[in-house]
Amino acid sequence: MSEAALAYVEPYEDFEIIEGVKFMAPAANPRHGTIINNLFFEFKKYANEHRELGVGAFTDNIEVRLDKNNVIRPDLSVVCNSVIVQIDKAIFGMPDLAVEVLSPSTAQRDRSVKKSLYERNGVREYWIIDPKNKSVEVYHLVDGKFELDGVYHGLTDAELEELDDEDRKSIKHDITVSILPDLIIDIREIFKWWWNI
Repeated sequence: MSEAALAYVEPYEDFEIIEGVKFMAPAANPRHGTIINNLFFEFKKYANEHRELGVGAFTDNIEVRLDKNNVIRPDLSVVCNSVIVQIDKAIFGMPDLAVEVLSPSTAQRDRSVKKSLYERNGVREYWIIDPKNKSVEVYHLVDGKFELDGVYHGLTDAELEELDDEDRKSIKHDITVSILPDLIIDIREIFKWWWNI
């Protein structure tokens, strides 16, 4: 990576640059923010218990800078020290795992241009979280292309009861994180509300 690409400049604050095009990065709503905080907690807990691995998790207040034409803010990034150099308020290079939470204004971009950008730049695992359907699509990078590992659902016990036996058996709750040894996340933890509203 060139010295110019590594030079620190002030964060872009409210937009991303993808392939030279600026996109607004709207503030998260409470549901979106809660999902990211819940997921961040799972990775932080793992990182604290496995300090020898040098794992870091970052929410969207940290930019990922590839070059001047690609400055993005994944909703959550997970990096390993051996792959990424993290400097002050930016990550230079791609994370090992990137997470995007869909919203009406970003869903198409998360599923197309950002997914393609992550794939081309070697993100090893990509999650697309759909708050409306309480689901997570998990993609693994295989020979330079994303392959769908599975779609996981955060249905409650009451919601599961409404399904027939065959559909209930097809529901997967536990996501095995491929980039981190022995980390399994119960998707239902991601979608929990911690207060009554």
